[in-house]
Amino acid sequence: MNSDLPAMLVGNIEMRALSEHEWRVRDRSLPEHDATSLLGFIELRGTKFEVTRMGAPLARDRFDTLAAAVDSISRKRYVTT
Repeated sequence: MNSDLPAMLVGNIEMRALSEHEWRVRDRSLPEHDATSLLGFIELRGTKFEVTRMGAPLARDRFDTLAAAVDSISRKRYVTT
């Protein structure tokens, strides 16, 4: 993980940059060492933000904005648990 890149916090969601085009998304309401806090990953691929959710690693969703991708991960988390 690249610790030089800042984390972004929105409510209980933390988005940590792994590179300039990849992010790890986790639920801050759970301890960081708790594997269930990991919601998924977002990767910028071309002009789209591709979401990979934990629990559905073969499913990919693509969004036009980073904000929409993060919103998708956080909504799915709270709908499915």
